[in-house]
Amino acid sequence: MAVSSVSTWSDEVLKGFEGLLERSLAAAGEVQRTFYGKPERRLTAAAFLSTWNSIYMCAATTCGPSMWPHVAGIKLEFDAEANLPMLVYLGGARERDLRANPRVALQKHRDDGVVMVVYGRARWLPGEPSIDKRERRHAQVLVTPVRAFGMGPYVEGPLAARAPGA
Repeated sequence: MAVSSVSTWSDEVLKGFEGLLERSLAAAGEVQRTFYGKPERRLTAAAFLSTWNSIYMCAATTCGPSMWPHVAGIKLEFDAEANLPMLVYLGGARERDLRANPRVALQKHRDDGVVMVVYGRARWLPGEPSIDKRERRHAQVLVTPVRAFGMGPYVEGPLAARAPGA
C-alpha cells in the first residue's frame, strides 16, 4: 500500500471537501444516489481523501476532439488543498484531450467494496516541461474536483469483512 505524502488536511479543507461530497450526492441521479448514498457506507471527507491516497493506481479518463475516451492507469494523490496534481506526458493522448477539453473522470477502488470517483477540471500549471530519465517530456496539470462520490467497504454479504473468530 502506498504511503501518502499528505496524511492530514486542515479543518477548512476537510469542511470544503465534505461540502463537495454532499453537493455531489444531492445533485446526482437516482441510481447514483442509491449507489453512493448508503448511510452505512458513506465516507467522510477525511476518510475519502486518506483512502484515495492509500490506493496507488487511479483510472484517469479524458476525452478530446476525437470524441473517443482515453483511459490510463496513473499514480494520483490529493495534495494539502484537496486538489490533484497530475503529470501529463507531452505528445500523448491525454495531453491532446486535456488541451481540447479540461474535464477528467478519475476512479479508485479496492476489492473490499471501496469505490471513489472524482470528476474534475484540469488546468495547466505554469513552467517549463520536464524530461524524465527515459527522455519523455511531461508537464503538470492541477485537477480541481467539481464532483466526488465515494463509499466504504461492504458491511454485509459474502464480501463484507468479518471480525476475527466470526
